[in-house]
Amino acid sequence: HLSEGKRGAEPARACSAVTLAATVIMSLAALPVRAQEENADPGAPQLIPAPVSMEATDDVYAFRANSKVTVDPGHAGKRALPVAQWLASFLRTATGYPVPVAREGWGRQNQNARLGKSPRNVHLALTGDESQLGEEGYTLSVSDDGALLQAAAAEGLFRGSQTLRQLFPPEIESDSVQPGPWSLPGVNIVDYPRYEWRGAHL
Repeated sequence: HLSEGKRGAEPARACSAVTLAATVIMSLAALPVRAQEENADPGAPQLIPAPVSMEATDDVYAFRANSKVTVDPGHAGKRALPVAQWLASFLRTATGYPVPVAREGWGRQNQNARLGKSPRNVHLALTGDESQLGEEGYTLSVSDDGALLQAAAAEGLFRGSQTLRQLFPPEIESDSVQPGPWSLPGVNIVDYPRYEWRGAHL
């Protein structure tokens, strides 16, 4: 039989273990938030989840009735098409714009846009290089010239599209056509998964 002293110590030890576990979990959960706060630009839009880094600029991208969603020519563009088609379909609903999907290189269309020969578009590009941001990471640059979303894999493009979606006015989530205008703030964003949760053993 356990003595009264030992029996009384066991609940205390169990309580201490639970408290320690809760403290560890809360500390781990707070790490991404702290990292986001350190990299936050006070003038940048509020995004959920907050990207790893985001810089606000003075540029404004006006998404217009003749704007398109574009991908690169070639095999990389072909692999980006499913995300581009999803994004274009989403944007059509609230804007009422046709939002075609086209295979055009970003450099050429950007040059034509500056000459007034082409609209300013949303461009999705697959780099194929996972060494920097991994499969789910992406970079997003929104400027007067349009929106350029780059990722190593289609998963990164899709995640970046969700961020781009939040940069539109809230009316973009409507199930019916809204009057606009559809202006996006200028930003430079880099994002990738911070932690790969595999479970905790306590």
